[in-house]
Order: sequence, then structure tokens, then C-alpha cells
Amino acid sequence: TMPNVLTLCQHFKQNGYTTVSLGKIYHHYQKDDPPGWSEEPWRPTEGAWKGRGYLTAEAQALSGGGADGRGPAYECADAPDEAYPDGAVATRAVETLRRVKDGPFFLAVGFYKPHLPFNAPKKYWDMYPPETIDLADNPFKPKGAPDLAMTNWGELRNYAGMPKRGDLTEDQARTLIRGYKACVSYADAQIGRVLDELERLGLADRTVVVLWGDHGWHLGDHGLWCKHTNFESATRAPLVLASPALGGGKRTRRLAEFVDIYPSTCELAGLPVP
Repeated sequence: TMPNVLTLCQHFKQNGYTTVSLGKIYHHYQKDDPPGWSEEPWRPTEGAWKGRGYLTAEAQALSGGGADGRGPAYECADAPDEAYPDGAVATRAVETLRRVKDGPFFLAVGFYKPHLPFNAPKKYWDMYPPETIDLADNPFKPKGAPDLAMTNWGELRNYAGMPKRGDLTEDQARTLIRGYKACVSYADAQIGRVLDELERLGLADRTVVVLWGDHGWHLGDHGLWCKHTNFESATRAPLVLASPALGGGKRTRRLAEFVDIYPSTCELAGLPVP
């Protein structure tokens, strides 16, 4: 927490909202923002996150094979959604909505996926058969790009089975792309569960929903994987805002940044902007 700074959740709490933090809201295991929440921030069990949520015996056995105790870069387990952390986060969010529905609430729901490792239930992998996965069509360093613009995609190399230097095999690349897609669909399903509960409880017509991701991701384009670049694939992230006060289906090409979320949500909620 920064001194003399009124955070978004603190502002809503001070204006009578029940504020709840679920999942990955602040990065890793930082102290979050204790003054901003009406109750203790909640995350899935520490073991599930620190163990990267591996479920299969094979992946668990390899979890000591990578740097920092990281196992494989992906896992496909025939398991229910709740077996992985994001499913547990969605379940907790649904339960919380039922509990706080009668008053103004500020619910922060943080999903881990589609972050490495690309672990998702098998049914989401099955949505993307291996033969349908295409490799990046521009796997080349841009002409004239300085070496500083490129990375060694070290995050991925820290996982067991990934090469410490050099290129991935085509099979590795296709599996990573498939795993990324599976994790996107897995996360999408969990978001859908929360939105469905908003509808079921009759809250959708009085709730502002903001959906965003903290960064983009390279999947072999420009010969890159992961993030940590200034290319659009890494720096552009989704930002979707839904409100009963706004019409749906609109897009804008205006420059928008995540710092805009604070004043925008205040305005939509009828709160003063600090």
C-alpha cells in the first residue's frame, strides 16, 4: 500500500461498498491492500498456486525439474473446472455474490489464466484438436529491430522440458499454442459462470463489469514467446466495460489505459473522482 494514496477499492469502501478481493488481484504474494477490503483477501490454497496447480502425477514428478520448482509448461488433466485455481475462484465469486447481493458491492475477481503454465481441464484442450493448430506466420525478427527489442523468453525457459537456449521444436510450439487457447477458453468459462450468476440474481441491470488483462502474449510471432517486449502482441491487452448506463457492442480506437478505469468506474457508480 502506498502512503497518502486512495486506491480504487479504498474509495469504494469509504463510500459504503462491501469490497471483496478474490484470486490474483495484486501481484503474487504481496500484501495486497488491507485497508481497501471489507474482509480478508481470499486466494485458492497456497499449494495450488505455488505448485502451479499441477494435477497429474507426471507433472508433479517433474515439478522439481525447472527453475524455481517449476514443472512442465502445460498440463492437460481430465478434471473438473474447480480442480484448478481459476475454477475455485469462480466458485468463490458466485458464493460471494449471493452473500453481498443486497447492498452495494465492489467485487474484484482475479483469474490466473491464461498465464504459464498452461494448465487447464482436458475438455478445453479438446476444443482445439492438434491438427488445427497453426504456427505463427511471422516468426522473424523485424527488419532493423535492435537487439534490445528482442528477448530470450526466459520465463518459458524456466519450465521443465523447455530448451534453455535456441528454438522450440514445432511440436513444442504447437502444444504451447494449443495450451494457451485451452486456458483462454477455460478462463472464459469461469468468467461466464460469474456473469451468469449476476443474471440469475437479478443484479446485471445495476452492476458495472470491467474485464481486462494485464498484458499481451507472444506465441512465436517475431520468434518470441511470453511478454517483456514493446511489440503490440505483448503491450496490447483486452479492456471491456459493460454498464447498464452504456449501450453495448461499441468499440473505440481512442487511446485507453488502465489508469482510466479508476475515474470511469467512479463516474458510472455516481461517486466523486478523488
